[in-house]
Parts: sequence; C-alpha cells; structure tokens
Amino acid sequence: MEYTQFIEEICQRAEACVAEGTQVEMIHTERNNGTLLYGITIRSKECNWAPTIYLEKFYMDYMQGVQMDTILGEIMELYEEKRNIELPDLSFLQDYKKAKKRLALKIVHYGRNRNFLKGVPHKPFWNLAIIVYCRVTEIENAQATINITNEHMKMWKVKKEELFKDALKNAQETMPCHIRTMSEVLKEFMSYDDTYDDQARKVLEKQSNAMLIMSNHENFYGASCILYDGVLQHLADCNKTSYYILPSSVHEVILLPQELAEYPSELKNMVKEINRTQVEPEEVLSDEIYFFDRLSGKIMQV
Repeated sequence: MEYTQFIEEICQRAEACVAEGTQVEMIHTERNNGTLLYGITIRSKECNWAPTIYLEKFYMDYMQGVQMDTILGEIMELYEEKRNIELPDLSFLQDYKKAKKRLALKIVHYGRNRNFLKGVPHKPFWNLAIIVYCRVTEIENAQATINITNEHMKMWKVKKEELFKDALKNAQETMPCHIRTMSEVLKEFMSYDDTYDDQARKVLEKQSNAMLIMSNHENFYGASCILYDGVLQHLADCNKTSYYILPSSVHEVILLPQELAEYPSELKNMVKEINRTQVEPEEVLSDEIYFFDRLSGKIMQV
C-alpha cells in the first residue's frame, strides 16, 4: 500500500471509530527545508482544539508488518492522550514586553526555505538565514515553539533590529552555549559498544579531543550558538587556532581546529554524505562548511 493510500485508509477507519459529529480530516504541514509531514486531525464537539497525529511512524510500522487494526488502536489511544492536554496560554503574545522574554534564534537553510522566509523577519547569513522563534511551553517533553512572523512585528510595532537584538540577548541568557569535546561523546558511545578494544579507544579519544561539539544546554536549535557574542572568539583565543564549522544539524555544529583539516573539500563531502544518510531531512542545516577566522573574528563560507 502506498503512503497516500495508507493515510486515506487510516482516515476512513478512524471515522468509523469516533463518536457521531466528530470530524476526521487529512492534513499536511510544511516544516523546515520544505519537508512535508502528513497526518490526521480529529475534532470533537467536546474538545476546543483538534489534535494532529502524524502518520510517518505508523506507516513505517505498517511496512514492517504491523496489522492495520493494531496501528489504528495506537492512533486512537494517542488521540485520547492528546485531547486531554491542557493548551498553553498564548495571551503573552499580545504584549511584546512579555513575549521578548521567550524569544530565541535559529538558523535554517536559505534556499530550501525561500517560501517560508517570505513571511518571517530574517537575516541572510551566507547561504543560511537567521530567524526568530518564541518558546511557548513544554508539551510531552518536547518544546512547543512559534516562529515569529511579519504579522507579529506589525502587531508589536517593533523594528527588525530590536527584535533580533532582544532574541539574541534572551537566547544567551536562557539557552546558554554548551560545548563538549568529541572525545566525551565517543566515550559515552563506546561505553555501550564493546566492539572497541582499549587501543582503539585511546586512538579515537586522542584524535577527537580537539574537536568540539557546540550547542545549547537543551540541544535545541543549538547551531545558533555560533552567533552568541564572543563565544567563538573566546574559544579561538584560548586554543590559539581558527576553526572550521561543520553543520551537523540545526541543533548543533562541530568545530574542527584549522590545523587538523588538511583537505577542506573532504570535509564538505563528509558533511554532505552525513546529511544524506544520517540526518532527518527536517533537521539538515547545510551541505556547506564554514570557517571562523581568529584574526578577523568573522565567519565565512568555505
């Protein structure tokens, strides 16, 4: 069964399960990089909002042999959980003085989000774009956020420069930069994998000790930490090196000391391959690599 047929089938079966007067509709949502997510909404008379249930995971289960009745049961169970969630109070969005305390920055790919960027304030940054979002609340251990649009700016009567300045200031205070060595990450990984002998562990740790992973404490849109005031400059001065910036996702970047990168073109090929095979399409930042020059204090695209 093709994916579109699967969605239609789920929609029909869900309609047969819900109470009379409850509406079940197929929807699709465009996310980062133009990624489309398909799902259903179930709107009942008793509920003042319509939970959305995305179906990608359930289709994968179906392709693995899970029966449709089992999948439908899981979807309806998820619906019952979602419909009882208390919606966050969004009244703070009417007042910029309140809203600005929740603002933060994220970086997205410019070319893959052209249509989306037409409706939001943004700043070009090489082949990327910097945008502002608002942290609403945490629902089911996941951040609920709203992208700030041109309509928000009009309502608040705030200028673009002020908006970005406030977002940067708040992000630095509420989502501070968090840096780990690649060695630390590998140690965590290898502690669960006994295929590495002691010698292999020592070699990997030595090679990766100078590589840094930069994000924020929540690992949420943490690639924007490269924009934080003085962070890259402080690192470069402390370690007496410039850094190649490898965009591993919208949530984090890898910093590689200049002296360890003999062939930058190979780094670019590596990033492109990892994006293609290891990173969810929605979370890909860029296939390009960047360079922070210690002397000039500037980031440039390689």
